Order: sequence, then C-alpha cells, then structure tokens
Amino acid sequence: DGPGPLAEVAGLQPPPPRAQDPEQLSVIRQKDLVSAALAGKALLERNQDMSRQYEQMHEELTDKLEQLEQEKRELRRFENQEGEWEGREAELENAVKELQNELERQQVHLREVDGEKTQAVQELSEQNQRLLAQFSRIWFVAFDPY
Repeated sequence: DGPGPLAEVAGLQPPPPRAQDPEQLSVIRQKDLVSAALAGKALLERNQDMSRQYEQMHEELTDKLEQLEQEKRELRRFENQEGEWEGREAELENAVKELQNELERQQVHLREVDGEKTQAVQELSEQNQRLLAQFSRIWFVAFDPY
C-alpha cells in the first residue's frame, strides 16, 4: 500500500523503485488503477458536491434577484405616487392660498360693513336724539298748561 500515481505526479512522494518482475508490475498497475479509480471517484463526488452548491447558490441568487426586481418595481411605484402626491400638495397649497386671500377679502369687507353699521347706528342714535328733542318740544307746547 504505497502512494498512488496522483501523489507521485503532485510531487508528494518520490516514485517507487522500478520493478522488473511482471507480477510486481501487475500488482503495481492494479494498485495504480485502484488509486486512480478512488481519486476519480473522489473528484467526481467533489464535482457533484460543487455542482449542488452551485445550483443552490444559483437558486439563492435567482431568488434574491427576483426579490430585488420586486423591490425595484415597488420603488418605482412609490416614486410615481410621490410625484402624484407632490402635484396634489402643490394643488392644495394653491387652494389654501386662494382661501387665505378670500378670507382676507371677507375680513376687509366685514370691517367695512362693521364700520358702516357703526356709522349707521351712530346716525340713527343722533336722529333719535333729535326726534326725541322735537317730540319733547311738541309735547310741552301741546300740553303746556300755561
């Protein structure tokens, strides 16, 4: 049981001495064949393991890629909504400005009306005073006993 030909090729051990006997050569060849078969089997198993790992990694990457694509679609949808919201926000801001302007106009108008009302009340009060004075004079003239 010595090292196989792969070990010799890899430089792990020096090659065994050359046998001259055909039986020894046959035994060495059988050992070499067994070693080569075992090495081939090990390489095949390793290749299969690596293929399984590759397939698993490929599936994981494909899943991740699909997830990223889905997130990208959602991001675009959010960006579109954001644009719509910004447009709606601008519309609402304009509406608020218009309502503020209308409120200011109404407040100015209300102050004017309030001023007119105050002036009308004052004029009516003065007119009432005059009428009361006239009424008093007429009353005293009409009912003056002397």
